Amino acid sequence: MVSITLYGEKTSFETAFGDNLYRFLSQKGLITAPCGGNGRCGRCLVRYFNKNAPTPTATEISLLSNAELSDGFRLACCHTVTSDIDIDILPNKNLSGLIAHKQKSLQIDPASGYGIAFDIGTTTAAALLANLQNGQILASAATANSQQRFGSDIISRIEYASKNSDGISQLHALIIKDLHHLINTVCAAANISSNEIERIVAAGNNTMIHILANTSPVSMGSAPYQPVLSGEIILDAAKFLPVADNCQLYCVPAADAFIGGDIIAGANYIFDNSDQPQLMIDIGTNGEMLLKTNNNYYATAVAASPAFEGMSVSCGVPAIEGAIDNIWINNARFQYTTIGNTKAIGIAGSGLIAAVAAALQERIISPSGHINQHPLVTKQNGDTRIIIDAEANIYITQKDIRQIQLAKSAIKTGVEILCTVAGIDYNALGKVYIAGGFGFHIKNDYLCKIGILAPELQNKIEIAGNTALAGALEVLLNPQKYNIDSTLATKVNCINLSQYQDFNRLFIENMSF
Repeated sequence: MVSITLYGEKTSFETAFGDNLYRFLSQKGLITAPCGGNGRCGRCLVRYFNKNAPTPTATEISLLSNAELSDGFRLACCHTVTSDIDIDILPNKNLSGLIAHKQKSLQIDPASGYGIAFDIGTTTAAALLANLQNGQILASAATANSQQRFGSDIISRIEYASKNSDGISQLHALIIKDLHHLINTVCAAANISSNEIERIVAAGNNTMIHILANTSPVSMGSAPYQPVLSGEIILDAAKFLPVADNCQLYCVPAADAFIGGDIIAGANYIFDNSDQPQLMIDIGTNGEMLLKTNNNYYATAVAASPAFEGMSVSCGVPAIEGAIDNIWINNARFQYTTIGNTKAIGIAGSGLIAAVAAALQERIISPSGHINQHPLVTKQNGDTRIIIDAEANIYITQKDIRQIQLAKSAIKTGVEILCTVAGIDYNALGKVYIAGGFGFHIKNDYLCKIGILAPELQNKIEIAGNTALAGALEVLLNPQKYNIDSTLATKVNCINLSQYQDFNRLFIENMSF
């Protein structure tokens, strides 16, 4: 038997010689990773102490930075326990290793009690519970946004609010219900009372923040697309959430109607002090991107597609356990992996991208997006289908591929125009950060293979994880960051693509694979 000591807690366990570290820690309920410990997501981050870190594997070299490796950070799934070790389990809980690692170096303004960071997305809402005294992340949770019953995108929500006298009240009630659920979930996991929640920070797109504040977002649905709320938005959380009586909810400020606090929080969190231009793209139902060059900021938003989040496609599911996250073709058959390494229940957005990339390589799909005749293609009731798993009845249709084409063209066109307006080319970009849950499971080369991003950017791509949630956490632990976010929001030059002369031409050109 060998001993595993948790460095921060001075707690020790014994396990069998040669046991996989992730398997042991996950069985104890101490760590989790969406890939099930299969070396794909980089989220089972641990830190070795006393200079006993094992030699990094090829997987770790590809997923972790040199600085992280030098500091003793490793992925638990990549190593077996062959001697007594002292480790610290990074409190990542469904977050990327990047978020967990950077959280270690965040400045913390100590306060009593506990706080919650929210990322309120169109499709998903997520929460982190943190100890305000020491910054430790105690629990996390995520849930589908219940507003989806009224449409999968923000325009649908705005239309519902405009056409129904009690529309905003209904939408508000649904997101409050979701936040109640998240608060109860994380507090139960940490064994604390929700009445101990002293501070909340929320990052979200401007429509979601308006609905959270029970304020109509209708003015953002038509020209001149002006929000009702702007600048500092602080809500009395105790009026609608089960928290401490003095708890306030800080909403990270937005730059305009479609460049929300989620992008501001994420950019402020992820951008470094490099002299090279940096681009962050949040790929989801709404594709928002922000470019930093020198001390100038340019941003735009595109109508991407819920397909990137596993929605509005034939066999699509969110990035949950059982969702296919990667697909390839071997020996003339599709093969795949699933999140959690369990039975497939559908295809996540990353799996859909991977499937299209594989099908293009095998010429099952032509560059125009048309599905060709092929042994893996069938027709049912006039519907052409690429069969991924016949037994599980998982497939991709021509309509699904068109959804991907529209979405990928929107993203690529937005990036092209943003760089043109800023006066730079792709070679000048230092880093391209892919934010959002979509990026957790996608491979960089797939983004370029199907044309979401230009091939010149492949080696510049870095998967950044949920930067909105990480940015909200940063403000939660140091409220002074709220003023920095507010300043950034006022500095952003927001580009309306519909008014850009070449938008339609570029969009049509970029439809092709």
